[in-house]
Amino acid sequence: MTLRWLEGAQGCRNTTIFSRLYAALAGTVGTTPSDQFGRSLVASGNLVLTTPALVGSVQNTWVVGFRFNMTSGVLDTSPSARPGMMFRDSVGEQVRIEAVDTSSSAPGNSKFKLRVMRGATELARTVEEFSQNNSVNNWTYFEWKVTINTSTNGSFSLIWHTHKSKNNTATWDAANTGINTANQGTAGADRIRISWDTGGTDQLTLSDIYVLDSVGSVNNDSVGEIYIEGLDPDGNGTTLDWNLAGGASSLEDAINEDAATQSVGEDDKGVTSDTVSDIELATMSNLSLITNATIVGIQVRMYGKMDTTGSRNIEFYYRKTTGSPATVGSGTLLALTSTSFAGAADTRETDPNTAAAWVIADINAMQLGFQLDS
Repeated sequence: MTLRWLEGAQGCRNTTIFSRLYAALAGTVGTTPSDQFGRSLVASGNLVLTTPALVGSVQNTWVVGFRFNMTSGVLDTSPSARPGMMFRDSVGEQVRIEAVDTSSSAPGNSKFKLRVMRGATELARTVEEFSQNNSVNNWTYFEWKVTINTSTNGSFSLIWHTHKSKNNTATWDAANTGINTANQGTAGADRIRISWDTGGTDQLTLSDIYVLDSVGSVNNDSVGEIYIEGLDPDGNGTTLDWNLAGGASSLEDAINEDAATQSVGEDDKGVTSDTVSDIELATMSNLSLITNATIVGIQVRMYGKMDTTGSRNIEFYYRKTTGSPATVGSGTLLALTSTSFAGAADTRETDPNTAAAWVIADINAMQLGFQLDS
């Protein structure tokens, strides 16, 4: 399987900035503060984000992992929307998993279940109940695997973890194999929608999200509970061809999405270039939360815009102290076509300089940046 997306919501102080990586945004929330762990998005009950297409053609089997915790309030018994994950194709929804209160007659109930839906049809819900109390110790990490297919060819399964118990397999109140999981009547999906929507003002955390499809062999099947740590640029890299702009005092000041150093619109600080092949690299702060772990993958994010009418393509670049050549392009492009900001992400399961699995020392030594390609 191949890692296609990561989301931890680190480093973003504003929904406008946060949503630039996504193809579609529904709902609004003024800020995106971190949770108690410093790695999660807390929504005010209506934020829904849809990724761009993650693969060139639909794939049948997907896995999504995510951390769930109520931050304030409890799930409504009859909300207008429910939080969860949805796999989609270019037409619309295929299948989703969502949280539901376990009692329609007990307001404030502190338990929830997950149910799998194909459109308006409930396929099954978990027999197990999970805590939704507003406590740092009441999160649950879920890994949902689904084969999206028609007739009797679809299936799904769920693994869950808490701070007390790991690698539990969920049971269902109805069949989870040999079923139709394709709402559009055709197999497969190519993107995911993440919903923090509770239909009200209750707040929740969906974080540490990973998405795998069925192509490749680096990450095989569910990878287990993951933690995402956000790193910011913290200094100048080896190559600095671009120019500081908008009053930026340093490369770190120009790039970081930090409320203390940049405006909400990010128009006051940045770097700029109009010379093809210009490269700009930054050093990165070291990992501090993840100090002894298997690295599932990394995702690098970039935002930019045109200063004037026209278009440019910017490529993600990596520089390492190991591998040859030391500086390599990703092939992933941020295509700029207007004076409005756009974003792009490059997700990497392996070190692009060595084609080997990531190790912490190499991540800490890495420089990240971009090249103006055309």
